[in-house]
Amino acid sequence: MNFSEMAENVGLSVDEFVEIAHGFIEATHSDLLQLRAAIRASLPEQISATAHSIKGAALTFGFEQMHEAALTVERQARENTLDSMPEAVDRIETELGAIAEALQHIREIAV
Repeated sequence: MNFSEMAENVGLSVDEFVEIAHGFIEATHSDLLQLRAAIRASLPEQISATAHSIKGAALTFGFEQMHEAALTVERQARENTLDSMPEAVDRIETELGAIAEALQHIREIAV
């Protein structure tokens, strides 16, 4: 992940981007918990709203793969087709882990 480029795209320094991205990680982790609960309860409107939130935040930061996975979840919720949704949610979680790991690595380098 090129955080320098991502930071530049949103008009921030790398340090500012990394700091804000940590908030994104926390918020998205919470959203993932809500998303999984909504899927277990078969609540398409809640699923769609939560996926929409993740999708927008991911796009803002430039996390394209997470954006695409959240878009898939949102579409499936709107169409009430929940069969392949767990794979898309797993992709969001995997991407979130990769982003968190990359951010941690950036912090370790800076210290």
